[in-house]
Amino acid sequence: PPSSPSPLLSRRLATFRPSRELLEVFADLLDRGVDFLTLGQYLQPTLDSLPVVRYVPPEEFDELGELARSMGFAKVASGPLVRSSYHAREMAEA
Repeated sequence: PPSSPSPLLSRRLATFRPSRELLEVFADLLDRGVDFLTLGQYLQPTLDSLPVVRYVPPEEFDELGELARSMGFAKVASGPLVRSSYHAREMAEA
């Protein structure tokens, strides 16, 4: 029988850095069967929206993506312009 789609979590990053908290979040997701992960930068859509706290450099996204892969996520899209709706479909169809 065909397998069901993998659960997906999208996380916009503003203040996350590799930390115990982030490692715990990744581990909890894996424990719950999530194997596709998208990590992207929060961008303020309007002046009335929450401001950007910090722009995360692409190198940090690269590190987070490698960390997620090394922990066991099957597919990871990690970068400042990653958007879950686009990248999730792309990953699921690959």
